[in-house]
Amino acid sequence: MKHKIMTSLLASALALGGCATISTVRTSVDKEFQFTDVQRVVPGMKEGEVVTLLGRPNAFGRDEKGNRYLVYQVTKISGTTGSISTPLAMGATTSVASRGFELRIQIRNGLVDRVAYKNYAPS
Repeated sequence: MKHKIMTSLLASALALGGCATISTVRTSVDKEFQFTDVQRVVPGMKEGEVVTLLGRPNAFGRDEKGNRYLVYQVTKISGTTGSISTPLAMGATTSVASRGFELRIQIRNGLVDRVAYKNYAPS
């Protein structure tokens, strides 16, 4: 009986071997920034000051009224990977979730006119 219990415990340990957690952060084109930095962007701030604080934006352009805008995105991706190995089956498992936010800054006459952001829910 002891032999069967030990064999079952060993098989369970082998079946769930190799688990690991992965976590990366993607930020602006050239710089990592924190949410507290985003809170420092206020109307009236010069566009150059925003770029100095947050880095180059992920995207930029002009809206329908011709006003310039900057877009920054921060995404945190985390997940778990592992392997399953039993006498009858072998395989791999992966679980991934992402969360973050997108920041859109409207520029009028070279100054920040409006700041808006939206959060991404975990997927």
